[in-house]
Amino acid sequence: MAKLVISGLEETQRTLLEMADIPEEVVNKALTEMGKIGVDAVKRSGEAMGIYDGDSRVHILDKVKLKKIVKTPGGGFTEVYFSGKRKRGNTVTSNELIAFENEYGNRHQQARPFVRTAAAQYGEQIAAPGETIIGDWFEHRFEE
Repeated sequence: MAKLVISGLEETQRTLLEMADIPEEVVNKALTEMGKIGVDAVKRSGEAMGIYDGDSRVHILDKVKLKKIVKTPGGGFTEVYFSGKRKRGNTVTSNELIAFENEYGNRHQQARPFVRTAAAQYGEQIAAPGETIIGDWFEHRFEE
């Protein structure tokens, strides 16, 4: 009786598992570089839309920062956020709230979606360093 033997799946499975297990330092480098470009993109977009407070010495675009990397089973992520607070007289307002109201508007102010615009306009530029860093790791890791 004829016998059909299929082999090689173990090697394929091992390679796929190795590809899914990207070293932490590679993930951190990719996310950090992508985040830096994201911060710059938000600043550029905000400047283009006139997100500026003439009554304040410090503006929310001066306070765009990158959060610490959070590890997840799929790798990780980081976020662009607005640090600090603004004080006017006795009123203290977080820069995150100011950014939110600029982004979505309120009953006294029309929305100026500078963060969403930055994500849409600069998305490919933000993703590019991550693709390069992870791609280089794949190339060096699996070359034979």
